[in-house]
Amino acid sequence: MPTHPLILFGFKGCGKSYWARKLSQITSIPYLDTDLEVERLYHRQTNTYLTVGSIYQTIGSNIFQNLEHQIVSDLFNRLPHIIALGGSTPLTTSLPLSTLGPLIYLDVSWDTIASRKCFPQYLPQQDLKALQKLYLQRRPLYKALPYRAKIECCRYSEPELLQQLLTYLQDGIQ
Repeated sequence: MPTHPLILFGFKGCGKSYWARKLSQITSIPYLDTDLEVERLYHRQTNTYLTVGSIYQTIGSNIFQNLEHQIVSDLFNRLPHIIALGGSTPLTTSLPLSTLGPLIYLDVSWDTIASRKCFPQYLPQQDLKALQKLYLQRRPLYKALPYRAKIECCRYSEPELLQQLLTYLQDGIQ
């Protein structure tokens, strides 16, 4: 059992939630997806079920970031586990995430992200262009974060990427 959580971050659609779930299934170490936790917290506070994207659109960025802050603050009081951060979380939180455990940057090309099923095929072209602009704005910000490892996901097969994440989880990163 690791002594610290493994924290996955990157742009929406890069696979943070997928890999956190996959690692959890293999290791039986609990995982936490901050986007799902924001949805749960919002539901508890409003008795309304919305997706994380709908919550953001409904309440705006400042209140959304306050919800994220509540979730991330709580992480400091939990047992080690696998954490999938929302795409904006490492950029907007004032909390020192790297003190929780190693930050692992899951880097994926724009073409790969745009082709993923997490974005509806009927997404208007202007929305896709806005998303690409956001991707291009965030990429250098992600690269500037104090991550312990960057994984260029497209360079690895699924088993290779899984093995790399398992190594980081089980052995830690020296």
